[in-house]
Amino acid sequence: EEEELYLMNELKRIENERKERERIISQDVQKFVQQQDQNISTTNNCIQRTVSSSSRRSSINQDYLQRLNSSSNRTSTTQRIVKRMKENFFELNFFCFH
Repeated sequence: EEEELYLMNELKRIENERKERERIISQDVQKFVQQQDQNISTTNNCIQRTVSSSSRRSSINQDYLQRLNSSSNRTSTTQRIVKRMKENFFELNFFCFH
């Protein structure tokens, strides 16, 4: 009978320890998931800012090129200058944004 009581108490103790470990693991998992969610949100925000910035830059670039192409009555000197400006523009974009 004494041994039986001892075993019952041991069983309760082991069960309580198991529950406590499960609780701790559950908390750790929740913390990990929250941290990953924050990391994902941060990454998404960075991607959105980059895409937005890239779209804005692309729009500005298109406007600039349209202005360079718009004047049809140019002297040959002006045409050479515009051609060089376009070349510089593409070189600058390539090195800055790639």
